[in-house]
Amino acid sequence: MKKNIRKVLSALVALTICYGALLNVAAKEFAPTGNELEPYAPFEVEERYIVSCPGGGRHIMVGKGTGYLRYGTNGNSEWILTGVASQCQICNLLLITENNPFMVNTTHPWGRYGVQESEEEFSGAFVTMFTMNIYESNSNTDPYVQGFSFHNGVK
Repeated sequence: MKKNIRKVLSALVALTICYGALLNVAAKEFAPTGNELEPYAPFEVEERYIVSCPGGGRHIMVGKGTGYLRYGTNGNSEWILTGVASQCQICNLLLITENNPFMVNTTHPWGRYGVQESEEEFSGAFVTMFTMNIYESNSNTDPYVQGFSFHNGVK
């Protein structure tokens, strides 16, 4: 009986060695050569928004009430629109948009808007901005627009 077990084990070991050698030869046969591989392309990160806040991310905007956007300087300006005023909690950037960016799930773009850096936080229900730069956004997927996050109340 011991002789039969030894014969079976010897046969299994021999078959395993042969099978392993066959797999090794097959792997070498079908392995691509260095010329067949495509060059390595580094992984690219798709930018979803422009990091424009000095705080290192999106502008965290809170509502400031009604905004009056005027083209020109204080004392010599033309009224452009009455819209929604908001200000960044981090850098105090002031934004006045024609349409309401605080509406949840809105499909309406900002429309005409103005931005202005400010050193102070605005308070009160009305904000007037005098500017020589009036912009227009027709898409909520614009990278600049995506750099703003709108919050009702303090975050």
